[in-house]
Amino acid sequence: MIIDRAVFTEYRQGGYEAFSDADFLPSRMMRKGKYKFVYTHGIIHQLYDIESAPDELNNLILDPAYTELAKQYAFETLAQWRFEKYYPIALKVTGNKLSWSTISQARGYNLFYSPTNNSAKASLLQQDIKQTTFKVDKKGYYWVFADFNLTRNTKRLGNTPVWLENHTYRLPISDYVLVK
Repeated sequence: MIIDRAVFTEYRQGGYEAFSDADFLPSRMMRKGKYKFVYTHGIIHQLYDIESAPDELNNLILDPAYTELAKQYAFETLAQWRFEKYYPIALKVTGNKLSWSTISQARGYNLFYSPTNNSAKASLLQQDIKQTTFKVDKKGYYWVFADFNLTRNTKRLGNTPVWLENHTYRLPISDYVLVK
């Protein structure tokens, strides 16, 4: 039995109040260890400890103690997933400098690194980067992951922002680049 093996499911659903124009918002779930992470494009992430809260009523995304775990799980959930109409952040390398395209609805960027192109072995190298360039000092593979700036609220969560201002077809993740 492989205990830390990640298991993924995906689906598309329409009819979200937040993005009534979008026919089918893509979603992907990753189950790894005792956690379940759910990404739905443009909507607040969901992270549950399904051993201690199997009914999934306590979204750990709202708990600052889980910020780094949530970033890692968001990255792992999206690193190898692409779907029709949606496109990744454009990331390029020049020497030892990375630069990437701006996402207008991002509040910051996170940089992931691995000595190989295996995203399952990548780790968070730098978080909350405000600019769209970064100088690196290690050879290896890099990805950029944006933190979407959610700005719209729901009645159920009150002042907690849960939706992007506008739907976008831009994914919050890049493909990898190799720094030689």
